[in-house]
Amino acid sequence: MSYRTIGLTALTTLILAVGFIPANSFILQSTQVLAQTQNSQEVEADKFFKQGVEYLNNQKVAEARQSFEKALTLYQAAKKPQSESAMLLLLGITYGKETNYDTAINYYQRALKIVQQLPKRENEYAIIRLLGDTYQQAKNYPQAITYYQQALVLARKNKDTKNEKELLGNLGIGHILVKNYAAAIEVSQQGLALVKNLQDKPGAMFFLEKLGEAHYHLKQYDKSLEYVQQSLNIAREINDKETESRLTNILGILSYERDQNQKR
Repeated sequence: MSYRTIGLTALTTLILAVGFIPANSFILQSTQVLAQTQNSQEVEADKFFKQGVEYLNNQKVAEARQSFEKALTLYQAAKKPQSESAMLLLLGITYGKETNYDTAINYYQRALKIVQQLPKRENEYAIIRLLGDTYQQAKNYPQAITYYQQALVLARKNKDTKNEKELLGNLGIGHILVKNYAAAIEVSQQGLALVKNLQDKPGAMFFLEKLGEAHYHLKQYDKSLEYVQQSLNIAREINDKETESRLTNILGILSYERDQNQKR
């Protein structure tokens, strides 16, 4: 299992002043009914906003960006901070689609700064999660971990177990990549407890494998073998042939390395 970036379902909770927009770095669905506008600047901004969404849906990223930039200027002039933050978020998505991660991050951070000054902080989770995802895609794992930890706090506050599970998984992977194996074990144990409560067998299979991987790096071969074997048992139970084959190979490697270590 690889990193899980924020998906369409999670982002359907993005509530913008101009409407409801499910969006991520790869998918942007059509908008629902736009809110009533109060002045000509907002009317014009809404037009550019809708136009940008259509362009983005059709993978016309440059055209979408131009529309969002025009909408941003108008929302700023109309003093609509929620809509302004939404356009910054969408501009960040356009740059993320082009793997221009530094620029995408800059826009997300600007959007977050505005949202965190608003009473309800709408979209805060989505922006923080996007920051984590984008830093991960840029292979800046320490920063990705920082934002995933912040997102985890919000997911737990909202009792959002789906995103809590994904974030614990991402943190487990991230901690292993930065060689913080103790932290990887801690979050993977938390994830394992969560998915057991949810009766999520694929999730348990994943976290058991991460526990095995972390203990392997600590040269705790017996524990590593135990966790990987448990993961393999689940793979067989749910008939996941690909994972079963991979874990079988890993078990062979682990057994060999343990035996070699004992001979030293």
